[in-house]
Amino acid sequence: MSARQIDPDFLSTAEYNGASKLNTRIEIQERFGSNSRCWFHWLFDRLRLPSPCHILELGSGPANLWLDNCGRIPAGWSIVLTDLSPGMLAQARQTLPPPHFTIATVNAQAIPFAAGQFDAVIANGLFDHLPDPQQAFAQIKRVLKPGGHLYSATGGQAHLRELEAMVRPFVPDADYGGASERFGLENGADLLSACFTDVRCYPYDDRLIFREAGPIIAYVLSETDVSRKLLGEQRAAFIRSVEKQLATAGSLHVTMNKGLFTARKP
Repeated sequence: MSARQIDPDFLSTAEYNGASKLNTRIEIQERFGSNSRCWFHWLFDRLRLPSPCHILELGSGPANLWLDNCGRIPAGWSIVLTDLSPGMLAQARQTLPPPHFTIATVNAQAIPFAAGQFDAVIANGLFDHLPDPQQAFAQIKRVLKPGGHLYSATGGQAHLRELEAMVRPFVPDADYGGASERFGLENGADLLSACFTDVRCYPYDDRLIFREAGPIIAYVLSETDVSRKLLGEQRAAFIRSVEKQLATAGSLHVTMNKGLFTARKP
């Protein structure tokens, strides 16, 4: 993972300034994934929470978790959606009406809410983008009620490894699986155990199966750093390479190495 992927200015003003690039990737994952249970339905299934319940989501983006499960939200849940990107939150405001939701711009390393306020905190794909995830853990522990739950989705180092192998000959520093020193499936339990108890990991079994080049190209170009570097003849050569691999193999399979950590405040 490049240094830009933990740069809050780059993330909020370029990579995640709006929902379109993220939604492109989500739509491709849902369309070409092999798991019969799509990612956001699978995540929601694991929110074992009472009603009433006060929930904080950090790094909510355009609120895909809730949009995909809008008919399943218990009447007694109140949800605070937060993100560092005003563009993401603007999209959420357009699509998610009250009474369940309130929306605020929040830095996960400096959460501005009172101690012991929330029954649960959700962080989907957030901690590997933070310069100091331990600071965020301490903030989350502070705002959770005693016995409150943290749900943290993340990827592993094998995530999208085949896609990375396709791109690397043309963009040598392309990195889709994340750096070993950042928060991920391999080290997440150890990192969370410093602040939380009853830490558990639930893997999500999926892979993308492509039989045409267009969705692969769209996925690759939805990554800001890659699309800025993959230009002109390099881009044309990359497209030819993908088309050749598909013609030879018939289909291309891409690993989705993701999962969910659950943990509890003592």
